[in-house]
Amino acid sequence: MSNNIKVSLVKGVNGAEDWLYVEQRQTDHVLCRKGDQDIHWQLVETQGQSLAWEPLATSRPGFAWISTPPIDFFDEPHIGPNPKHLVMRAHHLDKSSVGCWIYMLRVRDTLANKVYSTTVSQTTATDPDPQGHCGDSPTGPGPIVTATAKASDNPIIINR
Repeated sequence: MSNNIKVSLVKGVNGAEDWLYVEQRQTDHVLCRKGDQDIHWQLVETQGQSLAWEPLATSRPGFAWISTPPIDFFDEPHIGPNPKHLVMRAHHLDKSSVGCWIYMLRVRDTLANKVYSTTVSQTTATDPDPQGHCGDSPTGPGPIVTATAKASDNPIIINR
């Protein structure tokens, strides 16, 4: 199973800065199913935008952990065969892999030559539903990758 998360650049209004929006749907953001699962972040462009992930092997990569999970919980992210997709494999082993981790995304609007990112307002994450209601989604239990409604929020991945 893969979890698909849409990422788009939202234009600010009345002089406000543009901001990076990470779609928030619990069925894509909470990892409940044990085993390997792919997480796909998909860039969604609107007219007048040409978005690209920032390179991953730089000091300001397209994906970065803010609160780093143990090394064996996630593979390194990579740009997928479709360059609009950032892909990472999650290994939800058992109760030992339960937790919440904050991440940051960086995207470049190649037409404006400007980089946008999710922002970090805290460095530790808390599961918004600590009882772990994973089976309530229409697609059944799966992993949690929670995201932001605005750039000022912290996108997180939650293993339950």
